[in-house]
Amino acid sequence: PIELVVVDFLSANTFYDRPFDKENPCPPACFAIGDNPLELVPSDASPAKQADDCASCPMNQWGSSGKGKACKNQMKLALIAADLAAPDPSQIFTINVSPTGIKGFSSFSRNVQRFFGDDALPIRAVVDIGFDLNQTYPTLTFTNVQANTNLGVAMSLLNDATAALMREPTPVDD
Repeated sequence: PIELVVVDFLSANTFYDRPFDKENPCPPACFAIGDNPLELVPSDASPAKQADDCASCPMNQWGSSGKGKACKNQMKLALIAADLAAPDPSQIFTINVSPTGIKGFSSFSRNVQRFFGDDALPIRAVVDIGFDLNQTYPTLTFTNVQANTNLGVAMSLLNDATAALMREPTPVDD
């Protein structure tokens, strides 16, 4: 596990209309990014929108891909090292929490609220982020929640973190 601060987070849905090919990576055919997973709508930049909103999309329904969903529901996190001494936007990195890790992230968020108050956001805490070694699919874990003693540094990077999370997929990753 690595000690990190979740500066900001968003919900994201992505639908790929073809199998993954590491030799020819492609962007999702349809995608949505936003604050509330229940109110997501496909981006106008989606090459092949599947519906007008994610809630009614047939690709976002259970059973649209075997026992699961064809559309991948995940969280996007903007992170910094817990010991970052001064604000530096180049030190923000993003990671996607797979559908199997969302429950763990939600539990972490509730723990932050329990420790720091009902309105507290994850930025108030330092958390150890690692992988659940008992899972066959990469599943993030969120453990050892502590107070963020570098809250000022994290807060000063909030706008940059949000901008990084809102970056939409492109055909070629710059």
